[in-house]
Amino acid sequence: DQSGGTTLRSFDLTAGDEIFIRNVYQQYAYYSGSWRLIGPDGVVLAASEHYYDTDTVRIARSGRYLLAIDAAPDTQDAQHVTFQVAPVVRNEQALTLGADYTTGLVSSQDRDIYSFDVAQRGLFVFDTQTYAYGTNWRLRNADGEIVSDWRAVSDPPVPLMLNGGSYRLEFRTAPDYSPQNVTFRLLDAGAVPLST
Repeated sequence: DQSGGTTLRSFDLTAGDEIFIRNVYQQYAYYSGSWRLIGPDGVVLAASEHYYDTDTVRIARSGRYLLAIDAAPDTQDAQHVTFQVAPVVRNEQALTLGADYTTGLVSSQDRDIYSFDVAQRGLFVFDTQTYAYGTNWRLRNADGEIVSDWRAVSDPPVPLMLNGGSYRLEFRTAPDYSPQNVTFRLLDAGAVPLST
């Protein structure tokens, strides 16, 4: 419960943890409160207005961390906010070209990652079969270089000219959106008619 001023909550984190502050429940969404994640040395590691989920933070040092929950400056009414120090979940699996897959994003910072190999240079198409507002995807090669940067899954089918090699197709929830999952497939345009 928050009614003016700042409330502090403390918890221990371990070096190497990858976390974010997740808004589980907020009674009054229009209040302009905010929160700040503060490390053991007093440095602000993440902050977010309106109690939105923070960006991902990789913990560099084990110790006691603080979450400063700042109430909206223009209200004295009690604000009810439930938060979670949530781990970032990365689900990884192999992808077969032409097969249908459904993402399993649970929180705003989760990543679903699908790896696949291309035998030789060719044209491929990323195709979604369901609509999921606020879900984005990108494609990286084996060296981690971005082949296609973050795009909305609701965009029209995207042609991709890929060289032979290994790739990782990544999904995430766009900032300030709730997770929605999508059914998709990656088609080899030389092997499958694009109208299927």
